[in-house]
Amino acid sequence: MYSTTRRAQRDYERSNDIVEMTVAPAPDAVEATSHLAGGLVANDRLAVEAASQAIVSSLCRSLGVRDLPVKVGYKRLIRGRVQFYGFCGKDGYMTLYFKTGKTNKPVAHKTYLRTLVHELTHHLDWVHLRLLHSYHTRGFYGRVRSLYEGLLEATGGRA
Repeated sequence: MYSTTRRAQRDYERSNDIVEMTVAPAPDAVEATSHLAGGLVANDRLAVEAASQAIVSSLCRSLGVRDLPVKVGYKRLIRGRVQFYGFCGKDGYMTLYFKTGKTNKPVAHKTYLRTLVHELTHHLDWVHLRLLHSYHTRGFYGRVRSLYEGLLEATGGRA
């Protein structure tokens, strides 16, 4: 547990209890997921950013929540032994990195997609579930898994 306030405790427990976020990806999200793979293979940051934005916008629209801008940076940030794959701030934007920190090569498609969904889940915790705190609980990872697997299923596992 990160904090001892009652609100933080309630958010932690509620986050832990909600283990699924089911949304059928719209056709535009499925198409963008395929474009994402192509952008990563082509080492094209702008294509990766456009596909990432399309996926996030489509999923937000499907859930009836406000969209957030997606920025894609080149190389993951490294702080000591930790690499940062992405970040989603309460200030309303998401940043993702599409190249590894050490080898500077594009990340694997499924790894990138899982990171995108992970960061999107933070946003959904705040605006969809109305949690003040978005904790990495068992429920949080369940929601990430359900969204990620929904995209994989919709693309026939090709994501």
